[in-house]
Amino acid sequence: MIWLGGLWAVGYLVAPILFGSLPRLQAGEIAGRLFAFIAWIGLMVGAGLLVYGRRYFPAGRQRQWRLWLLGLMWLLAAFQLFWFQPVIAEIKAHLPPLRDDVVTLGAEFARWHGISSAAYLLQSLAGLALLFFGGVEREWFRRQASG
Repeated sequence: MIWLGGLWAVGYLVAPILFGSLPRLQAGEIAGRLFAFIAWIGLMVGAGLLVYGRRYFPAGRQRQWRLWLLGLMWLLAAFQLFWFQPVIAEIKAHLPPLRDDVVTLGAEFARWHGISSAAYLLQSLAGLALLFFGGVEREWFRRQASG
């Protein structure tokens, strides 16, 4: 799943490398753009998977579970893009000009960043659960092979 791979690559590989390699403010700007990009991917791919799943997943408890996880992931991507990121950007816009040697961006920024990070982690873990226990890709490949 492109969406899940992107979530893990951006959040747990690229962002830490950016913050370890670049000045903090520059790394944050780049990471923020990447998080927005992966949220857009999530909205598009998630919508497609939800439509596909409603039509092609076999009826029953596993279908409900898969669709619930996909819906949760989609909602979290929407929250990231349309709620958390704008609030964080607004907080940053009201701060005085920042330098890379600034230790903190304030308690409000830290709170919203923590909420956003927790939602991102939940989205990532929901995707892993769907991948390992939901069999979305297996279902798609099975359908393609059978006709």
